[in-house]
Amino acid sequence: MKSNLRQFIDEAIALELTVSDLYLHFSDRYKEDYEFWWTLALEEKNHAALLKSLKLAIPYLGNLPHELVAMKTEELKGSCAKINEIITNLGKEGSRKKAFEIALELEESAGEVHYQAFIENDALSEGYKIFQKLNNDDKDHADRIRNYMENHIL
Repeated sequence: MKSNLRQFIDEAIALELTVSDLYLHFSDRYKEDYEFWWTLALEEKNHAALLKSLKLAIPYLGNLPHELVAMKTEELKGSCAKINEIITNLGKEGSRKKAFEIALELEESAGEVHYQAFIENDALSEGYKIFQKLNNDDKDHADRIRNYMENHIL
């Protein structure tokens, strides 16, 4: 079970770093929104760092139900692949508005994909509560993206 959890966390780390890469691409492409995208990219890297720390603590944390981890790992891989495809195709098309729409969709789905199983479980040990914090941060990102878009793009 713990190796499945490590694999899950590895995929969650990869997803956070991939989202960060996307936001860095947006910061380079849309200079008028550079600071906004750069800040979100740094926050995604911080999420990855928190997950790396959590991974080191696994031996000291309580177990999670196997099915919570196993069923989500493939979804994380799929999300990373989708984001990498978006990054590859950035030069071909896209607008400032489209960048915000992509980011909003990713933040809303990322929160769902990587943390939903953990959020709904009130019986988690304190060590695993970090997932709940990360989910709240993802929700905050979606709100911030939506607000910025409404005030600067639409």
